[in-house]
Amino acid sequence: MQNSKKYRGVRVRPMQDRGKKRVQLILRAAMKLLQERGFVRVTTNDIAQAAGIPIGSLYRYFPNKDALLIAIIELYIDDISALIADAARRPLFNEFGWHEVVLVCTNTWVDYILTYGPFDFLYTVRANPPLGEETHKMNDRVYQAFAATLRVRCPDLTFMQTTVAFRLVWAATELGSDVGFGRHEGIEPQAYYALVETAAEYLDKVAPLA
Repeated sequence: MQNSKKYRGVRVRPMQDRGKKRVQLILRAAMKLLQERGFVRVTTNDIAQAAGIPIGSLYRYFPNKDALLIAIIELYIDDISALIADAARRPLFNEFGWHEVVLVCTNTWVDYILTYGPFDFLYTVRANPPLGEETHKMNDRVYQAFAATLRVRCPDLTFMQTTVAFRLVWAATELGSDVGFGRHEGIEPQAYYALVETAAEYLDKVAPLA
């Protein structure tokens, strides 16, 4: 993941390079195992073994598997938020129509998932209310980045309008990543672009651009 130097989710913040490298090693090992086996089938012992470190070294930074998941979600949220915010800095962005705005946001999000994912294990939080509550504010950062990007083109967009557009973009991103990973046989890439177009048409309706 891109922002591998951030460690907000760890129990003890590593100050030395050795500690930072160990946290990176743990997170990379956890990511790989979670992607391969899913959250339930992976133990902290599995992660320590894959990272090549004693289990005590893992517990120094992460008290349990939930803490590891939260740290990974933080990195994911940071990366996606930054990518969406960067979309507004593209040349000629102020001239983009809604279709181009939505497409650049969804494409960068899907490309990230296809590069570093899959991230199916992140949905574990939906079945775990304490985890879900803890990650809700983190997820809101992606929405805030998206809303800010839309408002670069139209400052008068309301909360409801940006929320509806974001929900459509989220759905398009999930569909686009499924298509990219070859899931759901029979679903064509056109379905992804149809959802992108639906979000753009909605924005055209509620906030037409000059």
